Amino acid sequence: MKSTFNFKLMRKDGSSVNMHELNFWVNYARIQPIRFTRQSQTVEGYDGFIETHTQINTRYIETQIQVEAYDTAHLESIRNKIYALFNPTEEFYFIRDLDPFKRYKVKVAELTGLEYEEGSLEDGYFAVTFEMFKPYAESVGTSLDLANKKTWDAGLWGWDMGVDWDETYQCTFNFSTFVVKNIGNVAIDPCQNDLEITLQGSFSNGVRIINHTTGDVFEYNAALSATDVLKLSGIRAFKNGVSALKATNKKLLTLASGDNHITIEGGTVMTIAFNFRFLYH
Repeated sequence: MKSTFNFKLMRKDGSSVNMHELNFWVNYARIQPIRFTRQSQTVEGYDGFIETHTQINTRYIETQIQVEAYDTAHLESIRNKIYALFNPTEEFYFIRDLDPFKRYKVKVAELTGLEYEEGSLEDGYFAVTFEMFKPYAESVGTSLDLANKKTWDAGLWGWDMGVDWDETYQCTFNFSTFVVKNIGNVAIDPCQNDLEITLQGSFSNGVRIINHTTGDVFEYNAALSATDVLKLSGIRAFKNGVSALKATNKKLLTLASGDNHITIEGGTVMTIAFNFRFLYH
């Protein structure tokens, strides 16, 4: 039997540790709301406050886990494994069985000692609090997966993820005007989130990529031949794998939640692809 609140921790190398497979019973796994701080000021003659800035801060996931042992010595061995597993220096992706389509990047913020159950020297429990430095859940699947694997049996998409099952999604285009759909309810900012844009085409005097929805304009001010590859990866720009930031206007393209109306100017587009994960509150 498996706990309803069971979860797994995925490491950066792709390996994962499932609480159920460790014979751990998860009593609860509570994803707390995003914490924030709000700055405001008063103005003479104006009732109340004027908000100047809202800063999104960290977020916590609180869990409590029960363990069962054969005897006291075995329980001590389990305790040692717990301390090794929940290493506060290691970064994980936290993924719940209740919602396996989303993952949360976390580190251990607090780990309690193993407490014995009342009247037992063989059973115990402990609590782990995880901290999210990036406070949004991200989709396990990417935009490329949404275009190519939008099926239930792909195990990537859930009902509350903004997927329209009657719609065909695209993230790769071979024309100069198109719409990139961000089905998440959070904007994608390449300063903070993974966003990779790969362009091939013929542009004799450079290229402009305009997101009319956000007002963002990216410019590459040098020629591109049909065999060249221009890649925007986060805040970096590469031409054929070599840094090309100096040839750009040093601006970034963000993606708003919903439809993003994109235009490419300056030449002929052979192909352009947008690859990113969707974000959720």
